[in-house]
Amino acid sequence: MRINTLLGLVSPIILTVMTSCSKIKNAEDHNSVSHQFNDSILELTNDSLIIRENRKFDSLYKDYADALNRGDYEKSADFLPKQTFDRITRKEFVDYFKKSETQIGKAKIIAYQFSNYGSILRKGDSSFRKVNYQSTVIIKSIADTIDHRIFNHLKSVYGDGNVSYEEAKGIYTIKQLTDLLLMKGKGNWTFLEYRERKENKLIKRIIPKDVLAKLLGRKP
Repeated sequence: MRINTLLGLVSPIILTVMTSCSKIKNAEDHNSVSHQFNDSILELTNDSLIIRENRKFDSLYKDYADALNRGDYEKSADFLPKQTFDRITRKEFVDYFKKSETQIGKAKIIAYQFSNYGSILRKGDSSFRKVNYQSTVIIKSIADTIDHRIFNHLKSVYGDGNVSYEEAKGIYTIKQLTDLLLMKGKGNWTFLEYRERKENKLIKRIIPKDVLAKLLGRKP
């Protein structure tokens, strides 16, 4: 499995697409399938609960973005579902980002905004929800000139109109509007990025099919 394919599913910053030749050997499938629930979906709509959970996630995401921006990739891994590391280790995850930083450049989330928080869906001991996510990320390139391989890859992932390069400063800028799918058990919220154009295999492995359909407004 190409690690940049996996990271493209899990990270709202775009170090995920920076190397085209880095490979991580396939790890054995540990048979870590999503928990099978037998009970129905409960939709929580209590206003005070929703507001409280919104604030919790806002604070949580700020900690995540701060960790990424200061290069603390070990800490940033804490905000992703544990199933993220079924097929790569946390060390491989961290080492990949560190390597990308030295080979490509430093990425930072310079702006982000959440909107349209969905209601909380509860199934068994787990809770799920969706939120719209808009962000601006910059990558300060270590190269003196544009790397067209990186530039074209970024455009293929985020769209031609969402990626630019400022030659005077050597900075790639990526703007994106997407969805984050939030999930938690007994601990804090964790999240994954959902994109329509991607297969989203990790998401489908973690979130029950009927819950995912409800989050996305589709029929199961």
